[in-house]
Amino acid sequence: MDGTHGHFNINADVGASEFLFDQSFEESYIQYVPQQQMPYDMPYITTEFQPSAIASPLNGYPTRFHQRIDAYNNNSQPPAPQPSLQPNDTQLRRKRKADDDDPLPSSVRIKKEHLDTMYTAPDSSQDTNADHCTYFPEDNLKLSVDDSFQFPESFVPDKSHLLPYVGQMLMVGLVDDKVNDDIRTLITKYRVGAIILSSRNMKDAESTRALILELQNIAHAANHEYPLLIAIDQENGMLNNLYDKAYLTQFPGNMAVVATGKKKLAKDVARAMGKELKALGINWVLGPVVDVLTNSTNRLLGVRTMGEDPEQVSDYAEAFLEGYKEAGIACCGKHFPGYGNASVNSTLDLPVVPESLQQLETASLIPYKRIIEKNVDAIMVGGCALPQVTMGEMHACLSEKVVQEILRNKLKHNGVIVSECLEMKSLYETVGVRQGTAMAASAGCDVIIVCSSYRLQLEAISGILGGVRDEIFAEQVVIDAAKRVTDMKKRYLSWGDALAPPELSYLLELKKSHQDLSSEAYKNSVTLLRDHSNYIPLTESVEPDGNILLLTPLVSPIINVEVKDGKSEQYFKTSQDVFKKFGMTMSRYHTGKVQHTTYTAKGFQPGLFERAKAVIVVTTDADRNQYQLDFTKRISMLCNQQRKPMIAIAASSPYDLALDRAIGTYMCIYEFTQESLAVTAKILFNHLKPVGKLPGRSFSQKLKRSSSHNGRWLVEDWNEQRELPRLMELWTLCFPERRFIKQDMLFDNIFGKKGLGLAQKHFVVRNSSTREFYGFCSTWIHEKEQVGSIMMLFVIPSRRCMSIGQSLHDAAMKYLKSKNVKLIRLGSRVPQFFDGMPLSRLTQDDKPNESSRASSEHSIEESTHTVGRSGTVDLVEWFNHAGWNISAGRKSGNGAHANEVHTMKVNVENSNPRFEIPVARGFTLRPYLPEDHDQLLEFVDRHVQRRRDRAGLSLLYMQAQESQISNNSDTSILLYVDMTGRIVGSIISFSMRSNFSVLLPWIFEFENARVGGLCGLIVEQGKLLPKDVEFLKLGLVKKGLNNFIMATDLERCAISGIEGDEEYKLMKSLKFEWWKSYLEVSRKA
Repeated sequence: MDGTHGHFNINADVGASEFLFDQSFEESYIQYVPQQQMPYDMPYITTEFQPSAIASPLNGYPTRFHQRIDAYNNNSQPPAPQPSLQPNDTQLRRKRKADDDDPLPSSVRIKKEHLDTMYTAPDSSQDTNADHCTYFPEDNLKLSVDDSFQFPESFVPDKSHLLPYVGQMLMVGLVDDKVNDDIRTLITKYRVGAIILSSRNMKDAESTRALILELQNIAHAANHEYPLLIAIDQENGMLNNLYDKAYLTQFPGNMAVVATGKKKLAKDVARAMGKELKALGINWVLGPVVDVLTNSTNRLLGVRTMGEDPEQVSDYAEAFLEGYKEAGIACCGKHFPGYGNASVNSTLDLPVVPESLQQLETASLIPYKRIIEKNVDAIMVGGCALPQVTMGEMHACLSEKVVQEILRNKLKHNGVIVSECLEMKSLYETVGVRQGTAMAASAGCDVIIVCSSYRLQLEAISGILGGVRDEIFAEQVVIDAAKRVTDMKKRYLSWGDALAPPELSYLLELKKSHQDLSSEAYKNSVTLLRDHSNYIPLTESVEPDGNILLLTPLVSPIINVEVKDGKSEQYFKTSQDVFKKFGMTMSRYHTGKVQHTTYTAKGFQPGLFERAKAVIVVTTDADRNQYQLDFTKRISMLCNQQRKPMIAIAASSPYDLALDRAIGTYMCIYEFTQESLAVTAKILFNHLKPVGKLPGRSFSQKLKRSSSHNGRWLVEDWNEQRELPRLMELWTLCFPERRFIKQDMLFDNIFGKKGLGLAQKHFVVRNSSTREFYGFCSTWIHEKEQVGSIMMLFVIPSRRCMSIGQSLHDAAMKYLKSKNVKLIRLGSRVPQFFDGMPLSRLTQDDKPNESSRASSEHSIEESTHTVGRSGTVDLVEWFNHAGWNISAGRKSGNGAHANEVHTMKVNVENSNPRFEIPVARGFTLRPYLPEDHDQLLEFVDRHVQRRRDRAGLSLLYMQAQESQISNNSDTSILLYVDMTGRIVGSIISFSMRSNFSVLLPWIFEFENARVGGLCGLIVEQGKLLPKDVEFLKLGLVKKGLNNFIMATDLERCAISGIEGDEEYKLMKSLKFEWWKSYLEVSRKA
């Protein structure tokens, strides 16, 4: 379809066969199965405890759209029918309706020959968002235990004096979205005080409000002292049990919020979400997730966490807590003691946390300590095993050591403790709900969750009463637990609020007021982890009419809610639908075509790749879907071979390919919600800048270590002049923001067959098989001054941190020392590509200072948070590691001498009148004359002998003399002489038309501008008074500027070699502005 500017094509428009390597795949493509028609043997990922090796948008977790995991991703055929299940009447009706109405888009239409393999899943299995368990629906799935449950004859529960207390200890769920007799009985007869709602109970805001109000009315009529706690798992991002586009604001998930780097924003998001939920009658959020992701490959949590840095997780957990409290809603930190390094034991079918208590205290428990200090309302204890803590395989929520000794006593948590749902598969099968309830209560849990089964909920009541009867724990345990629950109710609940929730119009107003906050959060979350070749924005790396290919993985159908004719309707969206809108959004910003297709283990049609000028590959938890990793790496290799821009986008876990530096451009968006993808499209086309930072610090170091390489590389002499194009290409890759006009001429004049650098030595590291350049180092020797320079040293971004730079540096140092130079310098005055190590512009008033950090946007990476265009690195540290011993204060010492040097610029086009030249008694300002030749060179030589670090100025003036003598009006030398005719000051002015200008390459960075340059400012030191020195410097620069003003075709002027604060201030007084800074470093050979 046509976008506003460009075109957007998907495979549904042009036929599936065009997009596949294997044409037979057209007949075995992945089926998009409506939720009511899922194959029975398709795994339901409804819990963090079930691992899966199949495609999933989150690390084994349910999503905002209630993900079903597609079991066909790695299989060409649909699963065989299950003999134990037969199509029922509802199934047949749905089949006929599908045949007649065909409500789904053609791209997700179910193939009719496979319809007989699609069976009706139990209605209540729709709870794919249950955070706590793998759900066993009581009424549809036959369990190994008799469905009927009878309380033991030894007591009658509804006559027990403990029943009101027991009811406060239970949190129960509903089977569907309506109040039935079971839930009514639990509230009225058994005094249950808390309800947990999941996606199967909440279709939209309106029906959810009505359901909650009905539940509260039942409790009020039954004379409950306090309203019901209405709890929900609502973590934003892709885990929203309640989603209503019309009334509820979509916010980023936990990891995306942390990626913004703004704790206040996290607090504001929590407060806004809490207000909206409270307006519906929800009063308890089972969050935030405060697990520390100590193992980035952990598949149980992924982007639901806030990262792997315990302090950062703690900071943001506190921010979320503050937001919830300000919204007037209770919260619950989870999953104690932390699943950050958990893995599922296939034998036990149980998550196992391998750390000891001491190890947990160093990371996982830190956020819990912090939120306990902030009086968190509740903490949920997980259903994992901690063999190094409990010395057994018991679930944590059933362990007295974990709940009572560690959480209650050691960490001093005085609030509510919530158990894992006891319908969790491993717990149900190994312990049973009745036994598990007694054990959880005995361990110290105040609230015990039983998500859905009425029979199992009755078992839980029996378990608590039986525990008291059998003296497993005392009555007081139940009473104390109930008191902690009611204390929390007192803080947040009132019958006035519960029975009179705001109208939906109020919720609509809240949503409108929260839109800017949501937009800000998403804009600040997207993270550009690296962009070695600066492919982003695509507006600068792809021609306007070039085709862009979008490749996305097949993920399972998702449920979305849309308002039509004033009513909310649920409908199924496939991954094609989700990413189709992403492609359509991109087409609005691109005048060429944007083509979209999905990829699987079978690949896709290669013709699309050949026609594309750039490729975008999206991954979703690729660490658990190996085909995504293999496919992305293959596409990356093909793109590299063809010099084609390729961008990898991690749409869920940021760790998919974070450590693979061969993927040169890697963006992390943390979720593939429409809001996140819309921001991503704007970033790709330069409408927004990526400002997010990957959460955590230790992973940054891991990224750095993973790419470190201590091996030595073979370094070759660079003397093949035919390889100039490769050198220029390498420069462009390393310094895309330093693009020269007339670059071919410039490099040929320096490194070509007749260039100035022909007699100099240059080094290269390359791939010995492909001959690809990996790194380059140029040295320059000024024989007269006995000074050698490492003029430039750079490594292709995708091969940094592999010791290539170190190998080039060592080869250069060895060569320079062999030439018996007395001083070695980083950078070079001539040719002046770099005056030293690049410095960041760090001060707001543009003044250089001692605390500036040596940094480069295109050098060694220090942090995965800021790589690519925005990256900075401590070059002082790097060169110190290489043996330079640069002092922190950058003063002369036992090691190298460091001095800050600046290049500045000023507009001269509108400078009128001309500058008034200051008069200094006894000095005359005049142009250079041929008879000044010898005296000028002697003057420059004296200066350089005193300042060896300024070696190259002699060559600079010699070339300027030759250029001026040859009647080149674009080069001129200005002199100050004293009354005896002795030269005491000089400066060179030139334009980019001058053949002299190749020695100052920076002048060619002014694209589409007529520019003049000033360089070589020298004033005699020692024999002149300080005020005379200042007068002479001002006079020389002003005269140079006046010459440019008189030359009406010039627009700007730049001056290089400005040293120290005094010279910098002088230039600022002449309206010069900061442009570049360098740390000029020299050391004895």
